[in-house]
Amino acid sequence: MKTFILSLIGSAVLVGCSDTPLSPDLLTVTATVAPNPLQSGDTATVVVSLANHTPFSVSVGGTECPFAFEVVDQSGAVVGGPAPQFCVADLVSRVMMPGDRVSQTFRWTADAPGGGPLQPGTYSVRGLCQWVTRQGSSEFTVSQRATNRRSVVSVPNRTVEAEG
Repeated sequence: MKTFILSLIGSAVLVGCSDTPLSPDLLTVTATVAPNPLQSGDTATVVVSLANHTPFSVSVGGTECPFAFEVVDQSGAVVGGPAPQFCVADLVSRVMMPGDRVSQTFRWTADAPGGGPLQPGTYSVRGLCQWVTRQGSSEFTVSQRATNRRSVVSVPNRTVEAEG
């Protein structure tokens, strides 16, 4: 009987310590924008990350370019995203160990989809990773670009400066 109980305990320990990869949906996707706030027309850095905060290894896979992002306004309309990128369609797979983080950094200009300035307001950046079904998002603020232009008008024998 003792041998049977010890055998059961040994089997439970072996199963509990297995290195079998778990579902990729246990991973966390995050997205950040810097600077925050930014002015309309400024270029921002967007970082999309996939992290394994579990105590287990997790297997993921897909193409070599898994990350993207969407900028959405308060109504949920997509108003921005990454520039098109060249990506080889080779499939890759990897095992993310506990504590592993994979990130991609993008440059994004805060312009409206058709060009021109993005309206001042609060927006969300939604991080996407094709290796998992989850998304991560954070909010950021766009303010109107200050238009402090100086006009110099030359009049014979004097110079006039005007702010406008």
